[in-house]
Amino acid sequence: MALAMGYSSIVSCPVAGRNLVLFYNVDTGATLVGALHGQATLTVLKTYTFSKGWTQVVWSSGRVLFYNEYTGLAAIGAFDVTGAFTQSASLPPNVLGPGWVNVVSAADNVWLHRLEQGWDIVGRLTPTGIANVSQDAAWHWRDGRAWMVAERDIVVSFSVDYRVDATIGILRLDHDGGLHGLYPYSQSDPNWTTVLPSNGFLLYYDDGVGGGKIVEPDGYKYDLDRLPWTPATISSSWTHLTAIGQAILFYAQYDGSAAVGSIGLGGVFSGETALTVV
Repeated sequence: MALAMGYSSIVSCPVAGRNLVLFYNVDTGATLVGALHGQATLTVLKTYTFSKGWTQVVWSSGRVLFYNEYTGLAAIGAFDVTGAFTQSASLPPNVLGPGWVNVVSAADNVWLHRLEQGWDIVGRLTPTGIANVSQDAAWHWRDGRAWMVAERDIVVSFSVDYRVDATIGILRLDHDGGLHGLYPYSQSDPNWTTVLPSNGFLLYYDDGVGGGKIVEPDGYKYDLDRLPWTPATISSSWTHLTAIGQAILFYAQYDGSAAVGSIGLGGVFSGETALTVV
């Protein structure tokens, strides 16, 4: 069995120690929930047809937020260990509003970023909405649409302006929603298509040429792109890289191919093992 093509969001949804993975197609609503285990095996648990148009899908504190950045609509629900989904809330456009181009989860909170005004809001998912929301205008990114990814309490921002200029920085998001800068913004290569935190490392990847580099942030005082790094041999054309537990899932949206790898001690990449879907 192979994965379908066209999934736009791939989200790690850990439940009771099980590495559940959500695959969602924004154009059709087609959704698959599976469990990743072993070397590179995905066991399909459930398939659904959810609503179309969710541009951001984020897991946080045991719940999943579905959000449409164009309409402001949102929904909240949760998966159990079998992959069964229960929706607990449907949020009208006036709750979150449109325009949040990045939504990430870190330190049990969700962080929503609106590029145009430079505003961020931080809150915690509840069964019925988002609680304890704080607002901050201090952490707006530089030119271009920022890509934000997170691991535990660390948020990595990578902002690219028309593939000409790029900046990268790392922040820590506390459990109470506080933001702390760890690395100052520094110039980066605008050709990276993904910067992914995994197992305490950063994996830089360019889907045009493949390959990449692995950086271990150390001391939180250096220009990120000047830190020592380890090369990674990775195939080209992966459209999605998702950290799932200690593994990295690679997926190609255009043909459905997928593989699993990991970053081990010393920043050594294990290589890609083709995903088996059962």
